[in-house]
Amino acid sequence: MPVGGGPARQVTRGEAESSYPTWSPDGREIALTRTDGIVIVAVEGGQERRLTTSPSDFESEWSPDGRWLAFNSLRDGALGQWRVPAAGGEPERLTKGAGSWPRWSPDGSEIYFIGREALANNVWAVAIASRKERPVTALTGRRGVLGGMALAVDARYLYFAWEEGHGDIWVADIVQPPR
Repeated sequence: MPVGGGPARQVTRGEAESSYPTWSPDGREIALTRTDGIVIVAVEGGQERRLTTSPSDFESEWSPDGRWLAFNSLRDGALGQWRVPAAGGEPERLTKGAGSWPRWSPDGSEIYFIGREALANNVWAVAIASRKERPVTALTGRRGVLGGMALAVDARYLYFAWEEGHGDIWVADIVQPPR
């Protein structure tokens, strides 16, 4: 549907459920989760191409340059952050620790994610080049829990939900002084 209003237009078709849609940076494609993996759909015409084939792949996010998709997967038995070339190819695991809801840094050098299991209740970052993981927040021990599906990034801040009965939106400054 146009942002300014007007009629909505169906993009996907078929029997399979589509969830977790995410727009490509150029606005020409949408990546989405299906019960059998991640699919990319052309906005004009609705042509689909399969990106992954594992039913345990979900919650994808385009890199800022449109070359990669980060996603969650249980494909090797442990929840983690993976990436795959947007043009197709072999997926690769990025994290050792468990996490969900990947979000690329504006420059594409890191992926932020919500920690799970041993990493729970903190937002983490994994550097793409080194695969080094680091906590971005220090919330362990606080009353409440990190919200499960609320993570967003802009050029300066990381936004997330902290739930103490009801969800609140928090912001963390991700700009670091030059070294």
